[in-house]
Amino acid sequence: MKAAYALVTTKSDEGHSPSPSDPQLDINLPIRKPTFGPAFSDNPSCGIRVTWLGHASVLFNVDGANILCDPIFSRRCSAVQVIGPIRFRPPPCQITDLPPLDAVVISHNHFDHMDVNTMTKVGKHSPNALWCVPSGCKNFTEKNLALNEEGEKSWTQCVGSSLVGGSYSKAEGG
Repeated sequence: MKAAYALVTTKSDEGHSPSPSDPQLDINLPIRKPTFGPAFSDNPSCGIRVTWLGHASVLFNVDGANILCDPIFSRRCSAVQVIGPIRFRPPPCQITDLPPLDAVVISHNHFDHMDVNTMTKVGKHSPNALWCVPSGCKNFTEKNLALNEEGEKSWTQCVGSSLVGGSYSKAEGG
């Protein structure tokens, strides 16, 4: 009962919000749009480039291969966009701004890591990208999305694939 009361009063009390104000977020978590020019996919001098795209989304460029992890570009982390938690900050770019992707990795099936709306758009943006999804999710993704999947992977399993930047061998795990 206390939890229900707290939920109602938190949402209805003027000025009472668990999230920081926009001016505070502009100071503590500014949005900086990344640039993905033609040279982005060139091999970085150190072999790896990492770009945080907000929340759980990270774009890795490893030896010239573009690998997107846990893409979430939707306004809400929910199965539908009319309810569910709203992002504190919008993504710093649009999916169409991303360079062509070689692989997309989904770490687990929570809505803020496996967003169907985002996955659909990313699949259209990079139709030849290799998708790696967590164990138990392949049936869902095959049924609902047209993705080029490596298949399901469980803990400690690795993907073996030849990506743009080089060849990666499969390691078996238990």
